[in-house]
Amino acid sequence: MAVSPTHRNRGLGAALTAGMTRALSSRYDTVALGVYPDNVGAIRLYRRLGYTGAFPLTSVRLAGGADPPPDAWAVRQAGR
Repeated sequence: MAVSPTHRNRGLGAALTAGMTRALSSRYDTVALGVYPDNVGAIRLYRRLGYTGAFPLTSVRLAGGADPPPDAWAVRQAGR
């Protein structure tokens, strides 16, 4: 998910991510998402939503089979 630069800082990404997190957390013990380490705004939002524990992605393939950039990270939320 991404928010167009012309629509940022209005809470749209936060509302969508919070809703998605609530929905997934009600079904699964762990919810994970990916974020680049230089995306400090997204990381700040994810921490506010309870996501913790960044770890490097080592076995993820992007659409088309491409490897993710070596600096891609995932942040996960502990179970409910």
